Amino acid sequence: MSAENKTVLLRRLLLARSGIWLIATLLGLAATLAAVGLLMVSGWFIAASALAGLIALGSQSFNYLMPSALIRMLAIVRTAARYGELVLSHQSVFGLLKDLRVNLFGQLAAQPVRVSSDFDSARQMHRLVSDIDTLDEFPLRVVAPWFQTACLTILLAAIICIQLPKYGLQIALLLLAVLWVPLGALALGNYLAARQNELTEQRRRALLFPLRMLTRLVLWQRWTEAQQPCLTLNDELAEIELKMCNISNILSVAVQYIFVAVFVALLCAGRQALQLKQIDVPQLLALLLGAFGLQEYVLPLCSNFSAFGVSRAAQQHLNSLLTTENMIENGQAICALPRGRLKICVENLSARMPDALVGPNDLNLEIESGQPCWISGASGIGKSTLLNVLAQELLPLKGRVLLNGEDSRYYDWRG
Repeated sequence: MSAENKTVLLRRLLLARSGIWLIATLLGLAATLAAVGLLMVSGWFIAASALAGLIALGSQSFNYLMPSALIRMLAIVRTAARYGELVLSHQSVFGLLKDLRVNLFGQLAAQPVRVSSDFDSARQMHRLVSDIDTLDEFPLRVVAPWFQTACLTILLAAIICIQLPKYGLQIALLLLAVLWVPLGALALGNYLAARQNELTEQRRRALLFPLRMLTRLVLWQRWTEAQQPCLTLNDELAEIELKMCNISNILSVAVQYIFVAVFVALLCAGRQALQLKQIDVPQLLALLLGAFGLQEYVLPLCSNFSAFGVSRAAQQHLNSLLTTENMIENGQAICALPRGRLKICVENLSARMPDALVGPNDLNLEIESGQPCWISGASGIGKSTLLNVLAQELLPLKGRVLLNGEDSRYYDWRG
């Protein structure tokens, strides 16, 4: 099995059940275009019928039937396409969820059993299930909104170029700029979402670990001390969430300013086009209403960077469970124990025996072959806990143990 087949790729999520996804996406696009088109045609019809009533004999020559029929058709298309999109997209999501779970659990089941504690196993299972549930929403929460909004923006820009020959191209380019504002935040969303997921997992672990010993901690009056790491992580997580909210608000304001510039440009260019009789008032009103309708689809994209970042973080988490350079293949470890001189590096190691209150905290050390190492300390301080971690009998809560620069967990210790 190739390395690519072992990993979760976002593009493969779109190729899975591609036929249903394509139909659902096209139905969503039809619903979006029909909704904005309904707004534009309704505005044009109201303005045109009002002008026809003001002009002598105009009300007798104005055709009310065709615009009315078009409005009804757009309303029906919007409702039917939205319903069809919901049915097909939800069916695709459930199918994608099944495929993800079957494939990922199958790959994990094929791997040999590694050293793990009950707490670490529960953490990995929680992360696995939550990441799968997050990742299966990627097409709906990220791909579909961007595709529909981009198509709508390009179509509206083309209509503006046709209706306003003189300044239509400049206005169209300004309209396309509204997509670059939220698009530029996707990279930042990756970093913030990854940090948010990391802090969320750390907070969960910091909360669950002392809860296992709640009675002892309360009796020994250590509960306040034990919950302090969780409170600290909660404050850091609140800062990340506030930062993401502020970024979303800044992007929304920037998009609003661009739309204001588009509206002003449409009014100025439309005024000149009216004087040259290249366009009439109902058509100009339809363009303005189309820009207003587009605004309702662009603004949600300003917070879409967080959904993209969460999906990327879930993908990386799942891949970290499935792949590594020295991962085990066909039940045998690729990375055999090195021969010759050995060097063990312990980095920021924290560990606890089951139901223990104390143990090594943020320990750093280096041991080379032939170098004496004396481990001393009071009874219960964590000497045996450290030796268990070094012997691969206990997984650390934090940090890692490197053997000759490689993670010690992926060596074949049976050799």
